[in-house]
Amino acid sequence: MFCLVENIKHVVGLAPQADGSLTSQVVSLKNVNRAWIKAIMNQNAADQCTLTLRQATDIAAGTNKAISNNVPIWYNNDAAAADALTKGTDAKTYQFSATQPKLKIVWFQIDPALALDVANDYDCIYVTSGGSSGSNLLALDFYLDMKYREDVLPSVITD
Repeated sequence: MFCLVENIKHVVGLAPQADGSLTSQVVSLKNVNRAWIKAIMNQNAADQCTLTLRQATDIAAGTNKAISNNVPIWYNNDAAAADALTKGTDAKTYQFSATQPKLKIVWFQIDPALALDVANDYDCIYVTSGGSSGSNLLALDFYLDMKYREDVLPSVITD
């Protein structure tokens, strides 16, 4: 039987907070097969917040850039009314629509070998937001399929 907490590492990337220009926790994908990033926005103002996926060579993110390739995206622009996700166009960014007030969700799927510049030691990922206001609340989580199964999954927020 599949047990989520024993197989998928969860990291809070960004605790719910007023959005403006935010940066999430940086997460190492060194020992990760695939990662999913879920962002939830409680949109109260008609701002078009843009989420951008960034890659870095370490957790400090001193050397960083946009991810190398587009990734699959799914979204729901009214999660309070329906639970269905819509497949979006693969991209390196996602812009929430301006319609409000709405509860919105977006998922990114990251294959580190395809999305990151691993040949040049980029093995960490994080998200930045911009174009929003303090009227909107944003939260973000990482879900990681680890390469190795262990009783205690290794940290992904340290180098």
